[in-house]
Amino acid sequence: MSWLINLVDMYDYLDSQSKTNPESEIDLTPPATIWQNAQLEIVLSSEGELLRGELLDKKDAPTIVPVTQASSGRTSGPVPHALFDNLEYLAGDLKDYIEKPGDLRTKKFEPYMEQLRQWTVADSNNQDLRIIYDYLAKETLTSDLIQKNLIILENNYLDKKTKCQSNQQEKFLIRIAIESEGKLRKLWQEDSFLQSYSTYYLSTLSDKGLCYVSGENQILTTMHGKGIRWAGDGAKLISSNDTSNFTFKGRFEEATDAVGIGYDQSEKAHSALRYLIQNQAYKNNGYVVVAFGKGIKLIQPTDDTEIVQNALYANLGLTPEPEIVETEKNYAEELNKALNGYRHKLDPQRQVTIMALDNATPGRLAIQYYKELTEQEYVANVIYYHDTISWLHFYKKDGDKRTYKHIGAPAQMDLINYVFGTEREGLMSIGDRNKYRNQLLRRLLPCVTERAKIPRDFVDKAFEAAITPLKKSHFNWRKSVSIACGLIKKYYFERDEVEYSMALDRNLDDRSYLFGRLLAVAEKIEREAMHAEKKDEDFKRQTNAMRYMNALAKKPYKTWMLIELKLQPYLKRLTLRNRTRHQIRLGEIMSNFKIDDYKSNKSLEGTFLLGFHCQLQDYYTKKNESENEFENETVEG
Repeated sequence: MSWLINLVDMYDYLDSQSKTNPESEIDLTPPATIWQNAQLEIVLSSEGELLRGELLDKKDAPTIVPVTQASSGRTSGPVPHALFDNLEYLAGDLKDYIEKPGDLRTKKFEPYMEQLRQWTVADSNNQDLRIIYDYLAKETLTSDLIQKNLIILENNYLDKKTKCQSNQQEKFLIRIAIESEGKLRKLWQEDSFLQSYSTYYLSTLSDKGLCYVSGENQILTTMHGKGIRWAGDGAKLISSNDTSNFTFKGRFEEATDAVGIGYDQSEKAHSALRYLIQNQAYKNNGYVVVAFGKGIKLIQPTDDTEIVQNALYANLGLTPEPEIVETEKNYAEELNKALNGYRHKLDPQRQVTIMALDNATPGRLAIQYYKELTEQEYVANVIYYHDTISWLHFYKKDGDKRTYKHIGAPAQMDLINYVFGTEREGLMSIGDRNKYRNQLLRRLLPCVTERAKIPRDFVDKAFEAAITPLKKSHFNWRKSVSIACGLIKKYYFERDEVEYSMALDRNLDDRSYLFGRLLAVAEKIEREAMHAEKKDEDFKRQTNAMRYMNALAKKPYKTWMLIELKLQPYLKRLTLRNRTRHQIRLGEIMSNFKIDDYKSNKSLEGTFLLGFHCQLQDYYTKKNESENEFENETVEG
């Protein structure tokens, strides 16, 4: 029950914030309302006439709909909403325009009107309700919509081919606005109107029992909300209204014998969750991750380092330094400076809740991950993740061919795509295996929130993706290398407590690291030779070093002998000064090898990539070196 209790507390907190600061734009839905997508909006005059209407695009469709316990979870059964509903509920004359209407009127229109009448009588001062009720009681809605070309007929019946947002015309959900004295009032956006319905509806309920959330005697419900992740989402987190198919597993006679949840508590919890998901959650193909708590706006576990740093500074009322963070030391200083200031705003007693939701079965949601931490623990864990996985990454801005760089953690979706994906039309993607992608994201989540160790298969797959440059464009391969380096760095730190730096370590005698350095020097020699001769067709091709990268990782000694042989013609193209410089560098690296390590054909470990990347970056960050073609080279994709 703790997740429900936390969400109810969050609702009360957000509600109090919206009342204290009306401009905060906290659009919580009151109890007995849900979000649904409307297809048709109509405007009535104060005299009860249909003035106009319009069909809605999906982006304008989300609408707060007053509901009952039964209608909030309806699927196909004839249960009317309180006000905004499908055309078949609102239109008494619809039967004249459907070929086989059956008992449409008695099952849908009449129960809807009786329910609306009871609300109108109970709230006699509500003129908007009276206008709507009187208009619908005339039973001319369908014919009025036809006259205004909002409903299309075919042979005097509703055209089955005409749809809006994939819904047939009789299923159009209609929302209603009132125009009086030139002022348009959209009732689904008026808090006072929606709250008045909530107060009215709660007063009509009577069945009480022990609520396991509040611990009090309250009106209980077995009908819980849907529309949690988006308007129209049919999946529910709580469901106990199915009395067949062994729902209670033979243990209980009634659903409330298993657990009792107050209607008001359920509505508040679902409303808070909808708000949090819409405003601060990570959403990907139905998978949702959100961290929430009272007080300051939290950084999210799926954010990349740039977003995290900006959020830390924003909460302090500061602006991040505009200069590019050029070194690992500079990056750590900036991150710690922001974090130290942020810590002063954290309450050691305040709690953070992290939830991950995904489909369990069709129509059912599951809480795939749940964790409660203090604010200080949560923020410290997030920063630890960003610090231990940080590496130098390259990226491009939309529509900009220039390559930018930053130090930090990649966005988690980038990490998944570049580690487990393949290149499609110039982009790295895991493809259509959506559930597999969601599972990978879920496995990564505890690494951020709980300091869990990075899974070994992530590291292995990242390594394999990085040593196959021929399978992807230069830009995508380079990003695969940097992401793999960050994962490998984190893996060795957590497994062996060995901390590798992004700066080149010239004294390290790890054989994999040294072979990576050798490959980087070979790559630099070939590129420099091609650049010197300015042969465009030659310069754009893959170097021998890159062609043999995969083979070198698998059989290093044998493959290096081959690469070294192929290097000789390129060395001869260089000036004596440059040739000597590279030969000295190769000798320096070779001198660090232990003889048995050098001659071994045992496969290389992840530090191979660290040595490769660090050696290249050492070349291209020196001011006295030739122009940085590795950084600025433009390659398609």
